[in-house]
Amino acid sequence: VRVELDAIAAAVQDELRASTTSSSPSSVSLLRVIQAVNHVLYTKLNFRGNEDDYYDPRNSYINQVLKRKLGNPITISVVYMAVAARVGATVQAVNSPGHLLLKAEVARPDMQADTVFVDAFSSGRVMTRLEAAEFLTVRLPGDLDDDALTRMMTILSTPMTPTKIYSRMLHNLVHACARGGDQAAAVVFSEALSALELAAATVHDTANGSS
Repeated sequence: VRVELDAIAAAVQDELRASTTSSSPSSVSLLRVIQAVNHVLYTKLNFRGNEDDYYDPRNSYINQVLKRKLGNPITISVVYMAVAARVGATVQAVNSPGHLLLKAEVARPDMQADTVFVDAFSSGRVMTRLEAAEFLTVRLPGDLDDDALTRMMTILSTPMTPTKIYSRMLHNLVHACARGGDQAAAVVFSEALSALELAAATVHDTANGSS
C-alpha cells in the first residue's frame, strides 16, 4: 500500500512541477495541490467511487481500492488524504453523516483562510461550506426541520480522529458482509469494531482521569 501511495504522490509532485515554478508546499497553494491531486487520481489514474456496486466489501479494503481504483466515500478519502499528506498538504476528514467529506483551509486572494470541502467519492468535487452542508442535508433520511442545515454546518467544523475513521470503515464492512450473506466475516468485523470502541473509550477515560 505504501509503495502505491508513494507513486501516486510522486505523480502529483510531477503535476505540480509541470504547472508551477516551485513544488515546495510552502510556495504552492493548497487549492493548487487539490487540483493536482484531483487531476492525477481521477483523470490520469481513473479512481472513482463505486456507484455500481456500493456495498461490495472490496470497497472497504485500501489495498483493493488501490488495485481496482474503486472505493466508497471513506476509503477513497483515506487515499486522498494520504496522497495529499505526502506532498505536504493538510486535508482532513470531517465526521459528516452518511457521506464522508474532506476539508481544507485554503488562502483567498486577501490572504484570509477559507474552508473548502472535497467529495473524494465524486471525482474530487470542491464545495463551499454552505454547498457541502446543503449536499449532506438533503441526503439525511426522514423529515428535516428548520435547523437541520445549521446543525450540518456545525458538524462540518469537526475533523474526524483516526479512530473514528477506522470505526466507520469497520461499520461499512459489517454492513457490506452481512448484506452479501457472509455472516462469519460480519461477526469478525463486528468484534473488531467492538474492540476498537472499547479501546477508544478506555483511552478517553484515562485521559480524563476516570478510574
